[in-house]
Amino acid sequence: MKTFKITASSISYYTLELEAETEEQAYMMAKETDGAEFAPDGVGDWVIVNVEEKPHEEGCPAVDGIGCRCGEAA
Repeated sequence: MKTFKITASSISYYTLELEAETEEQAYMMAKETDGAEFAPDGVGDWVIVNVEEKPHEEGCPAVDGIGCRCGEAA
């Protein structure tokens, strides 16, 4: 069996409520606000960004991925 390295990206959403005259003003105010003032809204997601085969290291005893010790400290 082959080994694959999967890279994923995590997405988290936060909200902040503030009072402003316009959307543009609210945007600018939010942009200047400390991130700690935003509250997590409980919704998130992740997406797979990349999949690539990871070759076995030289001298790996693996046969079809069985017994692979690649990446283990000697």
